Amino acid sequence: MQFARARKKRLPIFDASKKAARKLRLGWRVYLLGAFFILLSIGLAYLLFWSPFLKIKEITIVGDNFNDQSKVESIVRDILNKRIWYYVPGDSFFVVSTQTIKEKIEKTFPEAENISVISSLSGDLRVFLTGRQAAAIWCQGEKQAGNSSSSPAIISSLALTENSSTTLPEKVTLWQKPEVTRCFFVDKNSFVFREAPEISGTILPTFYDQTEREVAPGTVVSASSTIEFAALIQSAMKEREINFQGFLINNINNPDLIALTSEGWQIYFDLNRSVWAPLKVLDALLKGELSEKRAFLKYIDLRTANRVYYQ
Repeated sequence: MQFARARKKRLPIFDASKKAARKLRLGWRVYLLGAFFILLSIGLAYLLFWSPFLKIKEITIVGDNFNDQSKVESIVRDILNKRIWYYVPGDSFFVVSTQTIKEKIEKTFPEAENISVISSLSGDLRVFLTGRQAAAIWCQGEKQAGNSSSSPAIISSLALTENSSTTLPEKVTLWQKPEVTRCFFVDKNSFVFREAPEISGTILPTFYDQTEREVAPGTVVSASSTIEFAALIQSAMKEREINFQGFLINNINNPDLIALTSEGWQIYFDLNRSVWAPLKVLDALLKGELSEKRAFLKYIDLRTANRVYYQ
């Protein structure tokens, strides 16, 4: 007689205990993995933001025709010493904003141009910049108009190879050198970058702005062609022993440029025309018809194509 083996029955309590053990082991793994990532994050944050190995240690300012390197370095250090969110130091390689440094230098030093800021993992930060070259002196002044002059003489024999495009007014206002309030150096692009003393008779053209607008460092006062125009006139006339007190700008929307000579008479130019044609006529005029009359001149008007007016 065969007896069937009694099948052992596993009580539910044993299965529950094994499941609990597996969950416990899994839970410890999750906690350990989480702790690992937390420690890794803290370590990376320390390495990126607080580690001395990634801090900016040396600042170098390379300036061409620029004499305020020490002041630029001071500004850079002030930026690096600031903290972000009260905790993160600003001198870490991964925190330093070269664009912020560049914009701060541009705002503080209008005389600086071609600014480049480069930082490296080795802890070096280099600033390269160039000092602007003065191309003219721009002064703010109050209008000092003299008497009006009428009935000018006309010379038509010195015709220009241009089409007539300007109508001469019946009267020409004779201007005087204005009372100056402030002067600035401007570069070849008419960018104002530094205050300047009022200097008369220098190799730099001097402009007297009578438009009553505000002029300050960081602004552009005219088209770059205006500076070039006046420089060519001043250079060409110096060869004829004619010196200028300066050039008047009466209206930013008016193309007239008025040159005040040191001899007391003035020359009217049109900025919309090429400088070479009127200069050619002026040169011929001063060599010929007016060679002996310069002491009695009031003005020469070269604004009208194919005509020269003078008195």
